Amino acid sequence: MADQKNDSSGTIAPPSLIALALVALGVALCLLWPVEIIPAPWQYIAGGVIIAVAVFFVASAFRLFQRARTPVPTYRTPTALVTDGVYAITRNPIYLSMMLLIIGLAVTLDNI
Repeated sequence: MADQKNDSSGTIAPPSLIALALVALGVALCLLWPVEIIPAPWQYIAGGVIIAVAVFFVASAFRLFQRARTPVPTYRTPTALVTDGVYAITRNPIYLSMMLLIIGLAVTLDNI
Protein backbone atom coordinates (compact mmCIF):
# COMPACT_ATOMS: atom_id res chain seq x y z
CA MET A 1 0.00 0.00 0.00
CA ALA A 2 1.39 3.40 -0.94
CA ASP A 3 1.96 6.06 1.68
CA GLN A 4 -0.55 8.83 1.22
CA LYS A 5 0.19 12.28 2.53
CA ASN A 6 -2.67 13.54 4.67
CA ASP A 7 -2.93 17.33 4.90
CA SER A 8 -5.57 17.13 7.64
CA SER A 9 -4.76 17.98 11.25
CA GLY A 10 -6.56 14.81 12.36
CA THR A 11 -8.96 16.55 14.75
CA ILE A 12 -11.79 14.38 16.08
CA ALA A 13 -14.28 17.24 15.88
CA PRO A 14 -14.17 20.93 15.04
CA PRO A 15 -12.73 22.77 18.08
CA SER A 16 -15.69 25.14 18.16
CA LEU A 17 -18.06 22.17 18.66
CA ILE A 18 -15.90 20.85 21.49
CA ALA A 19 -16.03 24.30 23.16
CA LEU A 20 -19.81 24.43 22.67
CA ALA A 21 -20.13 20.98 24.26
CA LEU A 22 -18.14 22.21 27.27
CA VAL A 23 -20.42 25.23 27.64
CA ALA A 24 -23.50 22.97 27.46
CA LEU A 25 -21.98 20.67 30.09
CA GLY A 26 -21.28 23.67 32.33
CA VAL A 27 -24.84 24.95 32.01
CA ALA A 28 -26.23 21.48 32.81
CA LEU A 29 -23.99 21.20 35.87
CA CYS A 30 -25.06 24.68 37.02
CA LEU A 31 -28.71 23.65 36.85
CA LEU A 32 -27.97 20.54 38.90
CA TRP A 33 -25.53 22.15 41.35
CA PRO A 34 -25.89 25.96 41.59
CA VAL A 35 -23.10 27.62 43.57
CA GLU A 36 -22.54 31.34 44.08
CA ILE A 37 -18.83 32.13 44.09
CA ILE A 38 -18.44 35.80 43.13
CA PRO A 39 -20.77 38.59 44.36
CA ALA A 40 -23.18 39.97 41.74
CA PRO A 41 -21.54 43.13 40.41
CA TRP A 42 -18.01 41.70 40.34
CA GLN A 43 -18.90 38.55 38.41
CA TYR A 44 -20.05 40.67 35.46
CA ILE A 45 -16.99 42.92 35.54
CA ALA A 46 -14.46 40.08 35.79
CA GLY A 47 -16.32 37.90 33.28
CA GLY A 48 -16.68 40.81 30.87
CA VAL A 49 -12.95 41.52 30.96
CA ILE A 50 -12.11 37.85 30.30
CA ILE A 51 -14.62 37.68 27.43
CA ALA A 52 -13.22 40.92 25.95
CA VAL A 53 -9.69 39.45 25.98
CA ALA A 54 -11.03 36.31 24.26
CA VAL A 55 -12.71 38.40 21.54
CA PHE A 56 -9.51 40.42 21.07
CA PHE A 57 -7.40 37.26 20.61
CA VAL A 58 -9.75 35.63 18.10
CA ALA A 59 -10.29 38.84 16.11
CA SER A 60 -6.55 39.47 15.94
CA ALA A 61 -5.87 35.89 14.85
CA PHE A 62 -8.55 36.00 12.14
CA ARG A 63 -7.17 39.33 10.89
CA LEU A 64 -3.64 37.88 10.69
CA PHE A 65 -4.89 34.79 8.84
CA GLN A 66 -6.76 36.99 6.38
CA ARG A 67 -3.69 39.16 5.84
CA ALA A 68 -1.54 36.04 5.22
CA ARG A 69 -4.25 34.60 2.92
CA THR A 70 -4.34 31.28 4.74
CA PRO A 71 -7.50 29.40 5.80
CA VAL A 72 -8.69 29.44 9.40
CA PRO A 73 -10.55 26.05 9.52
CA THR A 74 -8.38 23.24 10.89
CA TYR A 75 -9.48 20.79 8.21
CA ARG A 76 -8.07 22.94 5.37
CA THR A 77 -4.42 22.96 4.36
CA PRO A 78 -2.62 26.11 5.52
CA THR A 79 -0.81 28.14 2.88
CA ALA A 80 1.32 30.27 5.21
CA LEU A 81 2.77 30.19 8.71
CA VAL A 82 1.70 33.14 10.86
CA THR A 83 4.18 34.00 13.62
CA ASP A 84 3.62 37.70 14.35
CA GLY A 85 0.97 39.60 16.30
CA VAL A 86 -0.86 37.47 18.87
CA TYR A 87 1.02 34.42 17.55
CA ALA A 88 4.18 35.91 19.09
CA ILE A 89 2.41 35.67 22.48
CA THR A 90 0.75 32.25 22.19
CA ARG A 91 1.05 29.36 19.78
CA ASN A 92 -2.68 29.10 19.20
CA PRO A 93 -4.67 32.20 20.15
CA ILE A 94 -7.90 30.83 18.63
CA TYR A 95 -7.95 27.86 21.01
CA LEU A 96 -6.86 30.12 23.86
CA SER A 97 -9.74 32.49 23.07
CA MET A 98 -12.22 29.59 23.15
CA MET A 99 -10.99 28.57 26.59
CA LEU A 100 -11.04 32.18 27.81
CA LEU A 101 -14.59 32.53 26.49
CA ILE A 102 -15.65 29.43 28.43
CA ILE A 103 -13.98 30.76 31.59
CA GLY A 104 -15.49 34.22 31.04
CA LEU A 105 -18.96 32.75 30.63
CA ALA A 106 -18.49 30.64 33.76
CA VAL A 107 -17.45 33.69 35.77
CA THR A 108 -20.23 35.89 34.34
CA LEU A 109 -22.91 33.25 34.94
CA ASP A 110 -21.37 32.37 38.34
CA ASN A 111 -21.09 28.79 37.22
CA ILE A 112 -18.48 26.62 38.92
